[in-house]
Amino acid sequence: MNLFDTSVLLDIATADPIWLAWSEMQFRSAATQGPILVNPIIYAESEHLTLVTRDAARYGTYFPTVTLITPP
Repeated sequence: MNLFDTSVLLDIATADPIWLAWSEMQFRSAATQGPILVNPIIYAESEHLTLVTRDAARYGTYFPTVTLITPP
C-alpha cells in the first residue's frame, strides 16, 4: 500500500514539465504493488476543498493551504 502526497498527484494531473515523468513512474510502480491511497486531507488540499474540524491548530500547521471551518 502506498499513500501519495498532493504534490505527486498534481504533477500528474497538471503534466508538470519537471516532475511528471518521476511522479508517473512512482504511481505506476505503486499500482503494481497494491492499493494506492489518497488521504482525505490530501484530496482536500488538491481540490481546494474546505475541512470542518475542531482541531484548527493541528490541521492548520500540517495543511496550511486547506481552508478550515473551526469553532470560535
